[in-house]
This record gives sequence, C-alpha cells and structure tokens, in this order.
Amino acid sequence: MSHLFSALADAIAQQSKESLTTNRGRSLLSYCASPFATMCMLTAMILNRIVIFASSRRIKTLPRISRVLLRLVAIYALIQGSYGLFVSMKMYSSSSFIPSYFDFDRNTFKTKQFLGLYYSSTYFERHSTVNGAQYLFEGPSTVVFRPFYLSLCLSQILETFIGVTSGNKPCMETSLTLFEYSLAFQEAQGYNLRPSVELLVVALIALANQLSLHILDLFDSLKYRLIPSTVIGLYTLAFCFHLVIQGRIFYVPFSIMMGYLPHMISFAIICLSGFVYLLAGIVRGSFKDLTITMVFDNLSSINVTLSDDFYTALLTVGSFVVNASGKQSYVLEAPSVKLPRENYLEMRERLPICGYGINVSTYPGMIQGTYDIDSENGKAWVVTRRLKGLKRLATEFIGAIRGNVLEKTPAGVGEVQPETTENSVETQITDLNALSNDEIEEKYLELLLKKQIGDTDTSPDYQPSDVVDVDIIDKDDIGEEEINTNALGELMNADEFQSIIKPSSAQQLLENRILAYHMENYDKPVTQLTRSYFANYYDEEMKLMDLIREKRLGKVVATNCSADGECDVGANANATDTDTDALGTCVICHENSRQIILWPCKCLAICESCRVSLFVRKFDKCVCCRSEVKSYSKIYVP
Repeated sequence: MSHLFSALADAIAQQSKESLTTNRGRSLLSYCASPFATMCMLTAMILNRIVIFASSRRIKTLPRISRVLLRLVAIYALIQGSYGLFVSMKMYSSSSFIPSYFDFDRNTFKTKQFLGLYYSSTYFERHSTVNGAQYLFEGPSTVVFRPFYLSLCLSQILETFIGVTSGNKPCMETSLTLFEYSLAFQEAQGYNLRPSVELLVVALIALANQLSLHILDLFDSLKYRLIPSTVIGLYTLAFCFHLVIQGRIFYVPFSIMMGYLPHMISFAIICLSGFVYLLAGIVRGSFKDLTITMVFDNLSSINVTLSDDFYTALLTVGSFVVNASGKQSYVLEAPSVKLPRENYLEMRERLPICGYGINVSTYPGMIQGTYDIDSENGKAWVVTRRLKGLKRLATEFIGAIRGNVLEKTPAGVGEVQPETTENSVETQITDLNALSNDEIEEKYLELLLKKQIGDTDTSPDYQPSDVVDVDIIDKDDIGEEEINTNALGELMNADEFQSIIKPSSAQQLLENRILAYHMENYDKPVTQLTRSYFANYYDEEMKLMDLIREKRLGKVVATNCSADGECDVGANANATDTDTDALGTCVICHENSRQIILWPCKCLAICESCRVSLFVRKFDKCVCCRSEVKSYSKIYVP
C-alpha cells in the first residue's frame, strides 16, 4: 500500500512539472472548442447520414473490387495518420524494432502533414545539465494525436459505409468510442508537452483494432474476428493491470481509465471464478459433478461466436459469472425423473400376468352407507325412522306400479313423434337374408359392431349337435398323402400369427378382441358369439384402449411413409415409444426433445441446451406458465 501511495505522489509531481499553468479541469472545459470535438461531431453527423441514405432494401454484398478499394483506402489512412505516433514512440526506445523510416528529423518533421494537419508544428523541448554541460532534448509534441484521430474517424466512416451498403451491421470497436478518444487526446494537449508512453500505447492499440477489421475483411474472414481481437484485448488488459501495479495508471487520461475499468473488473472476476472452479475440481477429483460444467457442455448457450469482438464476449461471460449466483432457478437440479421403458398400454397388458397386479374392487360407498345408517339410527327417534322407512317403501311401490303400467302400454300410444327434416339421417338396417355367405363372412366385423340388423330372420336357429363329424379315410390312400408335420401351418400362416401377436391395424385389433372373447368363454355352456354378448363384453374401457392403440398405430405408419407414398409398417416394429422424441420437441428451439421438468409448476417443455441458455440469460420464470421456477429435474431414459 505504501508503494502505491508513493507512486501516486510521484505521478502527481511529474504531472505538475509537465502540465501547463492551467489545470486539467480547464483543459477539459476547452474541449468544446478543440479540433477533436469538431472532428468527433462531424464524424457523428456523417455516420448518421450514411445509415439513412446509404442503406439498401435488400441485403446484397458489395462487389469485391469496391470493397477491396475502400478497405485499402482505410488502411492507408490509418498508417499515414499514425506516422507521428511511431516517431514519438521510437524516441522512448533505442531498439531497432521500429524501422528507421520513423526516425525523428528536426528539420523535416514539422513540415510533414496528413490531410492538412501537421504532425507537430512545434517541438517538445527540455533543457538538462549533465556534468556542467547544457543539453537540449527535442521531440514531437502531443499534436501528433490530431492527424491520428482524423485517421480513426475516416476509418470508422469507411467501415460504416461498407457495412450499410452491404446490408450488414458495421463492426464497431467496443473498447473505447471516438468520443472517449477525443476526450483523452484533448486532455493530453498542451504547448511544448511531450506525449506520454502510456497514451501512445493506448493509441497504438486503437490502431491495431482498426487495422485488424480492415485486413480481415480483405480476406473475407470477419467471421473469425474474435481470434485477433482476443490477442489485442488480452494485451490491453495486461497493460492496464501493469499500470495499476506500477502505480502509473494516473498517467493515463481519465476517460481512458473509466473506459477500460468495466473490462478490467469483468476479467478479474472471470479469472477468480475460474480459479475457484479449478480448485473445486481438483479437490473433488472430478469436474463432472460441478454445476458450471454443464455450461462447457453447451457453449453455444453463452451466445458468444467467433464473429464477436473480444470485449463483447468478455462482458457477456462476465455478466454470466457475476449473475450466476443471483438466481438458482434453472441451475438447482432436483432428483432425476425416470421414464419407464414400458408405456401405459404395455404395463396394463402385463398386469394380469402378475398376481399382484389383479385389481380387487372395493366399495367405499357400502362402508359409507353403513356408517350413515349407524349414525342415523343412533341419533334419530324411533318414530322418525319408521316414518322415513314408510315413505321410502311407498315411493318404491308407486315407482314399481308406474313402471309396469308403462311397459304394458301399446307402442305409439302417448308418444310424440319427432318431426322429420330434410337433414335427418335415416338409420340403415341391413337385411341378412339378402347377403350371401361370402358377403357375411367378409363383413363379419362390420355387422357385429356397427350395422343394425332387421328383426326378420328366416335362417334356422343354431342347434348344437351331439354327433361328432368323422372323416372316413380310405386306408389305401394313407400312404399316398404327404404328412404335414407343421401343425401350426394348417391353422394360420406367419402373417396371420404376427397379426395376433402384434396387430398393425384397427381391423386386426377387433379380430383380437373377438378371439379373446372366445378364449375367455370357451368353457361356458353358450360359446357362440352374438351381438348382445359381445356388446356386453366390449365395454367402454376396451373401446378406449383400442382407440389409443389405433391412433398410435396410425402415427407409426405415418412416420414410416416415404416421399413417394410407399409406407413400411414393419420398419418401426422394434421401435419403442418411450424414446424421448415421443415427449415432443422443445418449445424454444423446436429441434431437441423435451428433457427438463420444472418445479413446482411441473412443466415438461424445454431441452437441456435451452435450460442452460435460460440460466445464462438470468430467467427465473417458466417459459410456459410464467410461474417462478425453484428447481428442475432431468428425465432419465433407462
């Protein structure tokens, strides 16, 4: 801490020596009348006009020759405008890294200019005494920032023009704006004042950012902008932290400090969070169970792409790290929900196999009625109970008489016939006498379930015979006939057997119901199947189950139909409906299957990738019902 305060005192003393008699506050007040403010205002006006009058209704890329020429003009303007910066920087260093082209020549440097702006019309002068000898040190002054700032403005104008005319968004530098650069350069202005190394480095960083944009677009590589921007950005942050450690941060203009401060804080928090994450993984011996590991498995959810610049990505990741602990809605994982392999239909078919699955009907109404009677008998008077019993007996007697009278009333007496309209649908009655045996066999299921049969039936009644039919076989023909060893083949073929085991149509479902009826009633005295018997057997629950099976079979057939209309029903014979695709697609991306159940609203609506995206974007409400989310559970498919 003492080192920091001593460095602060030295910086104040050094600034007091190199500054003008007027303080910095007065220099900031003179900003409005400075050439930097004028160039900044004109640039803003030009950019506004370009966005309005150079825009196109259609997205159409500029011809390559036009784009290359504009980019080369911007690169040339940046290099020429930064000539004074390299000359000033070389005077601080004796290394040969900077070419001799940028050597300072006292006689010719003041005559050089860029678009009418001299690099330095006056020189910085400092007199020093060494061993009694007087020495004069000269060099460029802070005026070198004026042509450089003009080149920055021209570069931004050309970048905006290329982006707008191409129908794309212009690539802006998100570290510092032109306004902040103008404030910083104006703050450093002063007669006979030497530019500081810190401000020269900041200016060269801005030059590198602008050159990288134009060079990348020359090779159609703006989609990889994040790579060079990251290199420049990391160097910038390292330089800023170096200034803080050395105590020379106050040598940088105030606008520069405030511009880089959010990036420095975000970078520091990210580094600290990364250190804690690595330490936790090393201590646990595994990174898989850590909460933030899911973010690395879904990096696309962070919404950072290679086309972004470094500072945009830094603020995005920093915002996620800072707000990660604020809301635990989409990050607190509850126990997983296991999705069974079997669906409801398969489990229901398996119940009769297991003795524990046989449902025993209970009648709570009987128990409740007994309780009511007991409580009523205990509380009511004897006379009251007798009166209520007499009333109930009289009511039942009157109802019985009324029912007998109505049953003996001739048909049509006292009945009001409904008026027939043109739109009324007449009931179609099928006459069995008009159908042949082949037609009856073909339409057997339809006659059994859907059609109404007339009252007149001339066919004889079925009379079971006690005589067993015996086929008389000639002994001489026994040796001539081939013995069929496949007994099952005499009854049905492979397709018919498959229709029994796994029906694939509504017709086969009904046939299986009829077969099941025969199998369940084979030991009863009356084994023939009639419409009334089957109607009593085929209850509402069976109809519902068959409807569900029919719909599911239709869905399977539809998914296996090709574009030319050919369908393969057996293609999905081994497919399980318990796959997560059967749960539906995510309501956000409409691509992945639903995998996440939100609590306590119990909404199954999103996938794992979208859950991470919602967590990164600080969502705390359900995307379906808008209720507050406390935790989530993943669906586990065994």
